[in-house]
Parts: sequence; C-alpha cells; structure tokens
Amino acid sequence: MRKKILINFCLLVFLSQSYSMVVFAKEKPPTQYYAYDGMDIGARPIALGGAFVAVSDTADAPFWNPAGLYNLKSNSLSFMLNFSYQSSLLWEEVIANEPLRGKRFSHLVFASPQGAISWRELSNYTEYNYFQEVIDGDRHETWKDIEVKISQYMFSVCKSYSASLIGGINMSYLSGRMAVSEKNKVNDLWGEAEQNISDGSGLSFDWGFIYVIRKFFHGGIMFQNFPGYMFWDDYKTEQLPLVVRMGFAMKMTDLLTFSWDYEDRMYEKTSDKKIYHVGLEQIIMDTVFLRGGMNGENLNQARQITYTAGIGFKKEEYVVDLAMKRYHLSVTSDEVINNFLCSLSVPF
Repeated sequence: MRKKILINFCLLVFLSQSYSMVVFAKEKPPTQYYAYDGMDIGARPIALGGAFVAVSDTADAPFWNPAGLYNLKSNSLSFMLNFSYQSSLLWEEVIANEPLRGKRFSHLVFASPQGAISWRELSNYTEYNYFQEVIDGDRHETWKDIEVKISQYMFSVCKSYSASLIGGINMSYLSGRMAVSEKNKVNDLWGEAEQNISDGSGLSFDWGFIYVIRKFFHGGIMFQNFPGYMFWDDYKTEQLPLVVRMGFAMKMTDLLTFSWDYEDRMYEKTSDKKIYHVGLEQIIMDTVFLRGGMNGENLNQARQITYTAGIGFKKEEYVVDLAMKRYHLSVTSDEVINNFLCSLSVPF
C-alpha cells in the first residue's frame, strides 16, 4: 500500500514538473503595452476631456463607470464613428501608436437602466519590424511582422444600494488572434520562413461606484481589469493593465456642470500613466449641449495636453453627439492632429 502511494506521489510530482517546464518555456506575447486599451468610447465623454467617471449617464456608461447605467431613462442602442483625422502628417504616422490603427467603427452597446451588453475592438494592428546585426563577419537580417486582433464582449449590471450609493460591474470575455511571420537572411542566403498563429481567450472584471454626496455633487470611482488575464495558446499568460479612475462632477448651476477625473493606468510592460481630465458642459434650450475639456499627464506642458470640444443634440431619447480632439503627435513634435468623432444613441 505504501509503495503504491509513493509511486503515485512520484508520478504526480513528475507531471507537475513537466507542466511547469512547458509553461515556463513559453515566450512572452509580442503584444504592445497598449494592446488592451482600445480607444475612448462616446463623443460626449471625449468632448468632456474624459472626465466622465462621476457623470456616466449615457449608454456608453459601461466603458466609463457601469454604475452610471442606473441613470438611463430608457433602453438605448449606441455606437460611434471615428470619421476624420486632419494633419499635415502622413496617415501612417498619425495612427502609428493607436491600437486600432484608425478604424472607423469600434463598438456597439445595447443598454438599459438595469444593465448592458456591448462589444468593442481593443486592438487591430500590424507591426513591421526589421533588425540587422553583424555576427562573425556575417550580416544577419530579420524581417518580423506581427498582427494582433483582440475583441471584448461585455455584460454589465448595476444596482442601487441606497439613495446615495450605486454600484455596477462589467464581466468581459476577450477573444484574440496573433499572427507572427519571420524571415531571416544571412548575407545573401535566405533562411526558411517561419509562421505562427496563436489564439487567445481572456477574462476580466470592472467595478464601478457612484456616490451622491449632494444633489449637485457626485463622486465616482472605477477599477478596470481587476482582475484581468489573457491566455494565449503559444505564449505566457498576460495580465491586463489595471486601471483606476476616480473623480467628481459638480453642477455649478442648473445648466452648467464641471467634472474632474484622475486616472492611473498600471502596465506590466512599461511605466504607469497618470492622466488628469477636466470637462465642462453647458446646456442650451434643453436640447443643445456645448462641451469642452482637456486631459494629459502634465497639464502644465502644452504639448502633453489633449484639448477637446463638442456639441450634442437631444430630442426625446434620440441623441447625436459630435466631438473633436486636438493634440500633438509627441512631446517633441510641432505637428498637431485634429480628430473628429460622432456618436449616435437611439431608443429601442
């Protein structure tokens, strides 16, 4: 009996060690640090500089704070079109560091005051890499192309715990595919091309809360990807960036609202990004809304600031929002980019 137990124990240890060797033998996935960021959703929150965690009262609420779904008056379908970039730069330069590489249509939301179902693309890009080095007098050249596509399917629910506290949660399934193609050349001799396609599945949770401090003053907080993981077939498991966003919204008058957010994006592959958001919304005739805002890691440095503006039209539960973002390509560049977006929300 003891001999049988010892044999089984040794077999279990051997299998565990074998599995661990396979897991640790996998490489890290060659995704960019921003592969799970997607793009900001909704022309209204974008026009407010992204200061929306405590406002969050549109069908796009799941992406900013799912607790805000409780503020909807009816069922709503929402989507956004990223329809224009204006810059003297080439198109490839403008979209080079965006996870969607300039895609026009990125999400779709079916929302109600009790919850929502939504889809959005997080990444859809291809990288072209070239490396060259000399080893023992031989010139080694490598061409490596990486294509990444990741989509997110989200189910959201919200609940009012009291007259002043509302909570919400997003449960997301991620589906991804990564294709890697590599060609090598030594002097003038080509090696055999290598290709690999890896599928990935992920799971993440977001937690959001809105606290009504006063009728004219709301606070909000959201924890995104807490936790969140992506499991690739041929690569190591990847932890999604933890995002913490907190802020407040204050009605300065019945027609004027000021909002402020602080955002901390914690990445595994690069340093954290701390972003400040400020927004202002003025209501005109109950059907027209004027908006402005800005955001950036340092609001004292003009080239690190994204300026935003927009206008909204509302008739019953039909809403059309337009937004513009104006920013520098980088902190060292004089080139300015103007990005125009449009969101539509219709009842159903």
